[in-house]
Amino acid sequence: MRETFRRRTFLTAVATTAVGLAGCGGDSDDDQSTATDTVTDTPVATATETATATETATPTQTPQLLPEADWPSYHYSAGNLGVHPEATGLSGPPATSWTYDLGTPTEGSLTLVDGTLFVGAGSVQSSSDAGAIHAIDAVSGDQQWKAATNGPVHATPVHKEGFVFAGTDTGTMYALNGASGEVFWTYSPSSGAGFGTAHVADGTVIVGTGGGRVLELRQNSGGRTGETDVTAEVRTAIARVRGVTYVGTNSGSIFALADSAADSWEYDEGRGIRGVATDGRAVYATSRNGKLLALNTNGRLIWEFGTASPVRHNPVIDGEWAFFGTDSGEIYGLEDGLERWKTELDTALSNAPVLVEGTLYVVANDGTVYALDRATGSVKWSHALDVPVERSTPIVSGGRLWVPTLAGTVHAIDG
Repeated sequence: MRETFRRRTFLTAVATTAVGLAGCGGDSDDDQSTATDTVTDTPVATATETATATETATPTQTPQLLPEADWPSYHYSAGNLGVHPEATGLSGPPATSWTYDLGTPTEGSLTLVDGTLFVGAGSVQSSSDAGAIHAIDAVSGDQQWKAATNGPVHATPVHKEGFVFAGTDTGTMYALNGASGEVFWTYSPSSGAGFGTAHVADGTVIVGTGGGRVLELRQNSGGRTGETDVTAEVRTAIARVRGVTYVGTNSGSIFALADSAADSWEYDEGRGIRGVATDGRAVYATSRNGKLLALNTNGRLIWEFGTASPVRHNPVIDGEWAFFGTDSGEIYGLEDGLERWKTELDTALSNAPVLVEGTLYVVANDGTVYALDRATGSVKWSHALDVPVERSTPIVSGGRLWVPTLAGTVHAIDG
């Protein structure tokens, strides 16, 4: 398979939206793409402006939302902390406002920018099937556009400067116009390995692959400018703070990738890393060994907390506090690595929680949404979706919660 990337020339109609990308550097002769790279101005996918019969929202009431705070990337922050300081949570009894049908399952998470939700979808049984990226009106649940992709998209889309970036399980990275869904560029490495959730900043898309590489691509063209071999599949969303990229691998390693080799390091946990977060002071990682680790920025262990069950998602980090759940259904609140509370929900928790206004929002694998008190872990309320949810993180804003499901639906819950 050849390594290819395709770029679509900006249209005059979207030139204003594209100013941020256009300022990130040209298509450049210094891209480190291979000699077999090809460029074409032919678009490789199209957006559908209206919903089909199987891709519609079912509203049950007229939403009256508070102003929405954006969630432009996975777990809100560049460090994947999972805390949104400006979002408004749910204040009343929860009720489903609408349901949107993706048509195919998803194990990805949502992002929210300017009132639009972005989410990928596609078969969880076969990576060879086609997929799609959907844009959904956050208030009404109506489809704004749908862009077809050449494989399932279970990575979380990232929205940056008017564009949406997401990769497929089959190994194609897409940059789409956020307003229309039109393809701006695609990048396909020769390995064909699937992409994880990216980080986009400073004109660069940084993304891990199932082939054990961390790639750097130009934000405005998709040309490859850097590559690091981390030897095993990257299963975590990229975290990047203060110029250092942090990733975890399926073999159990945590990597810090800095411009200087002296500032880069690897820490071997021994079993698959499932989440990495950093606040710039410490690096936190969860593992299939049932642990939450805290390392300093030199890669030395500060503390570790062990449980009897695997942890399969990113922790929430809020100052000295950390929150996470396990396969056996416990969710923990730790302060400085010490257990302050534990709540047993009796159902597997592979979905990362989020923290808004002192409430921890957790979606269990059986589709039950829980709101827990940050300080005590007590359950404030729960709401059953009656469909399974796996490896999909909710987002909360404007008095509403949204979550995609393994059944191929996105649910909006008001309260």
